[in-house]
Amino acid sequence: MSNQILKCNMVKAVMVLAIMLIAHPVHASCDTGCIAVENDLKLSTCVEYQGVRYAIVLDFTPNTDGFYWKADVPSFKPLQTADSSCIQVENDLALNFCCAAYQGKNYKFTLNYAPYPADPTGYYWKADVSTFSYSEMPPVLAKVVQFSLEKTITADALMAHLKKFDELANAAKDSGYRFSGTPGYANTIEYIKDKLANSGLILSEQKVEYNGGTAVNLFAETATGDENQVILIGAHLDSVAEGPGINDDGTGSAALLEIAIQLGSNKDFKPVNKLKFAWWAFEEPGMIGSTYYVNNLSDAERAKIGMYLNLDMIGTGGDKYYYGIEDGDFSISKTDPKVPAGYIAVFNNYPAYISQNAEIKKAFVSYFENYPVPKSDIIFSALHGNMDYEIFLLNRIPFGGLYSGKDACNHLACDNYQNINKDVLLINTKAIASMVQLYAEKTKLFTTSNL
Repeated sequence: MSNQILKCNMVKAVMVLAIMLIAHPVHASCDTGCIAVENDLKLSTCVEYQGVRYAIVLDFTPNTDGFYWKADVPSFKPLQTADSSCIQVENDLALNFCCAAYQGKNYKFTLNYAPYPADPTGYYWKADVSTFSYSEMPPVLAKVVQFSLEKTITADALMAHLKKFDELANAAKDSGYRFSGTPGYANTIEYIKDKLANSGLILSEQKVEYNGGTAVNLFAETATGDENQVILIGAHLDSVAEGPGINDDGTGSAALLEIAIQLGSNKDFKPVNKLKFAWWAFEEPGMIGSTYYVNNLSDAERAKIGMYLNLDMIGTGGDKYYYGIEDGDFSISKTDPKVPAGYIAVFNNYPAYISQNAEIKKAFVSYFENYPVPKSDIIFSALHGNMDYEIFLLNRIPFGGLYSGKDACNHLACDNYQNINKDVLLINTKAIASMVQLYAEKTKLFTTSNL
């Protein structure tokens, strides 16, 4: 949209909103004192535009590139009372607050009407920080608007990635959909690389060979962060040869991609620890890509991985889904006969390792218990293997992960775009995004040196 059209729409926006408002006058002029701002940072005031006075309620909306307030459209209504304290609004729709009182201090600032990157159809005003009369931004405000990776994740963005994965798989279905080494897999790699081309993340590839075929593990890592404390987040990119694999594991791959995009687009976020995203090849034949990666690290390189987070099948459709948290502390796996003997040996011999995994598991549990999902849908997934966390477990690298179960389309042609539960996918992706940021900002991660 051109700037000229956008400005025209800005003016029309208030005229449209004027039809829909409730009276909520708040004195905001310099003559009558400060507008009171509560801890939710909502702004309720009165504005005068083209001779008509309106109540206006703006809800604070954090974003990575500034402080935004969104118009609460149902709250708008022309005021019938003669209120002389309204903010005078010109055609640029800027709101000049003479005084706003927040936690005992008074501020003078301007909100400029501006399009909001994540919601181009909404009506938003952005704070012009240079106009703040107080010497610094209110500390609580700065804390609230601190970058939140979780809040950048949307279902639409995730589903757009999956739709593309599905298209690429079906275009190559005669050669094995997105099985590693096929054109469908290679084209999916190119799609991810294209999406991350301008992200600021460092991309690299590792060639993996299996059973006469060749594919690549793809990596994207932050340019900053402690290289001796790496948080590795992985998902397998390949499907079986019988289907497009959009839940297994297009969902995990799409979640990684969107999180990486959002991290890369926020230039102000400086992780304490290095973040590294991995899309694994040849998982379906037996975790070949992830195993190859870990086995080809030196002992020193392996020791730098502070933790591994695995995403596999996190958008399960139908009614078989759950919010599955990998049982990293072995609490239910120790009595499960399907758990591989090699896992049991690790957990029997290294109790300190169990406690490290338990912390990751606990953090996931805390996230889901504080999210409005039925508690009965939150379960621990026993460690039955056949997932990329295996090689990390066997090397005593702390790990955790999410898994939402199998449905009737698993490893079949119907595991496609239409098969996805986008609500489950969104919640799981938000959970992993929250974990990524939590550990990215920790000054001390786990270590394998004492195990």
